[in-house]
Amino acid sequence: MEEHLATNEEVVDSSSSSRTKIKIYKTNNIMRAKFVNENFYDDSYYTDFLINSLNEGLTVEKIRDAVSKIKDKKGAMLKLIKRFNGSKSFSVRKYLSSILIILFLANFVGRNSVFGDFSRASTEMASVKEINPEKIEKILKAYDFDQAVEKFDITNAHIEDSTKTMIKNHEKLRLAAYGIGDGKITVGYGHAYPEKKSPYNVGDKISKTQAEQLFNKDLKIAEEGVKRMLTQWTELGADIQVNQPMFDAMVSMGFNMGISALRQSEFSQILKTGDYLAAADKISSTRIGKKFPGLIKRRIEEQNLFSTYL
Repeated sequence: MEEHLATNEEVVDSSSSSRTKIKIYKTNNIMRAKFVNENFYDDSYYTDFLINSLNEGLTVEKIRDAVSKIKDKKGAMLKLIKRFNGSKSFSVRKYLSSILIILFLANFVGRNSVFGDFSRASTEMASVKEINPEKIEKILKAYDFDQAVEKFDITNAHIEDSTKTMIKNHEKLRLAAYGIGDGKITVGYGHAYPEKKSPYNVGDKISKTQAEQLFNKDLKIAEEGVKRMLTQWTELGADIQVNQPMFDAMVSMGFNMGISALRQSEFSQILKTGDYLAAADKISSTRIGKKFPGLIKRRIEEQNLFSTYL
């Protein structure tokens, strides 16, 4: 068992000028000193290690091991591509392309154990004059989307606090009940009743606490409505994968127009087919009419939110 006898003492490593720590500890009554640099083995270290190990005879497994320790896989990818595009040496390009292939297959394509004809593939990539960063970005975007979908649990989903704030900002708090000529009486954060069934008359006032309670009630209806809609689509055989920003945008739309209108919208019909980009494109024009020109800004924000990983 190690017993720490002293706090960490910070010294300067004269050979590299990096900040290093020395730790004093005791093992079996023998005093020992240990140098520690906690930030030395960071992403830059492993990326540079891969770039500069051309003549080290690294195996695929060693490259995979180094790649697995890099946290920012996208950053490493772009750094390697920059180095690849800047090199005129075929051997350097072939070596770097080998790393790029492993990085792609292991982390972005989702084939952790499938490498194919590694040498042939790396040679073919090395022969390319330049790797197109735009194509890489598309693959990275797809990776981000898959990761976001994996982390999202629709059964227990709730919108983010930032989306709640966005909805409130657009609905605007009105403590006095009002009408806008749509056959409803509205109060609080857009809480609306049909005129004949409303417990409020135009001009009646509520408290901020009551407005918050009505908002939470309406928000729950919108959240449950979107979850129910997506679940039913899945039960009918539609393969729709949704992440947190997509869910949040749909809840905001449902809160504003009602779940029934959201279901019947062209946006939802397109989304049901799995064409996420076309569905996102349709958001900005959903339920926008001459009566409600103020919705344009809201729909654009919802569109941007929905498209976060697209």
